[in-house]
Amino acid sequence: MAPRAEGGSDAASATAATPPRPPPALSRTGFWLQIAASLALIAAEVALMDHVRRDAHAYFARGENAYATTSWEFPLAASSLYLAGVVWLGRRFFDSREPLQIDGFMMAYNAYQTAFNVWAVAGILSEVHRRGLPFAGTWYKPGLEEERLGFLIYAHYQNKFLELLDTVFMVVRKKRDQVSFLHVWHHTIIMWSWLMVMWVNPGGDAYFGSLLNSVIVRRPGSPREEARVGRRRN
Repeated sequence: MAPRAEGGSDAASATAATPPRPPPALSRTGFWLQIAASLALIAAEVALMDHVRRDAHAYFARGENAYATTSWEFPLAASSLYLAGVVWLGRRFFDSREPLQIDGFMMAYNAYQTAFNVWAVAGILSEVHRRGLPFAGTWYKPGLEEERLGFLIYAHYQNKFLELLDTVFMVVRKKRDQVSFLHVWHHTIIMWSWLMVMWVNPGGDAYFGSLLNSVIVRRPGSPREEARVGRRRN
């Protein structure tokens, strides 16, 4: 029997225990370019919602549901791209690549989501107080009285598409353990759930779901925040 090489198992153990190499640090220019790109995306989203708000006024004035014809093609395209492009292909693409540094994107995204949800909660509570809406039992009746609350719920629905970036950030940073079945299921089904609300009942009691979802929200942490949490756990 050939003698076992000394230190062979120790070397293998040391290699296995070596932590993965951290990605290169993001330059200051790269950080601000990411911020600028994020602000451009946010500006486009805000412009789209403002356009819809102005167009919806005529429908509400006629006593019609302005959101009854909300397109189903867009959530279908978003769901397909999300499941095939991000969850399936994206994870495999980054298996053999270094994680990306996206501090600028995440900072802008978290700031926007915080501001948006504060605005949504304040707007919904203001409408509930103004109209004296009960906790439950108010059915949707298309008209000018529902215009502001209907738009707030529509804005909440539109924000579900931006929230798909939660998964994009996890994938490009190689946080595979965070991309669970429940996470993917939630982000996929929530778009369709709120689309049904827009078609049938964008007002009345529907405010309560968007209010809760705007209050109970978790934004992805930055790499520095996750490192601090890891050190506290250890």
